Amino acid sequence: MYKDFYNYISIFTPDENNTYSIEVPDLPGCISCGDNLDDGIKMITEAMGLYLYDMEKDNDDIPAPSSPEVISQTLEPGQFMLQIHVVMPLHRNAIENYSVRTTVTLPQWIKEEALRNDINFSQVLQDAIKDTLGLHHN
Repeated sequence: MYKDFYNYISIFTPDENNTYSIEVPDLPGCISCGDNLDDGIKMITEAMGLYLYDMEKDNDDIPAPSSPEVISQTLEPGQFMLQIHVVMPLHRNAIENYSVRTTVTLPQWIKEEALRNDINFSQVLQDAIKDTLGLHHN
């Protein structure tokens, strides 16, 4: 069972231009960067949401967060830690409802007739797939 919220420590490494590289030690490979501190927080939160979503979809075990005391021992000069709170329902909803392009093949005459009648191809296809699958939500 996955949680609605995750909290992990992120390590921020500033450079001479006050931009940041960010990593999450408990989520290997979960890294990001930001043009400033606020942007860095936003970017690593998004990266963590995607990372954790993929772990959930793959049925991977979500690691327990390390204690700040353990992570603080790994800091190099200039680095600092921030705890990042990830609200998974927001990330799941954004990912699952992101619109993607898909190509369909239609006879030319159907396309022309649909265009003459101002048919929204995307909406018709979505409605037809929902009806076919018996889905009745937005």
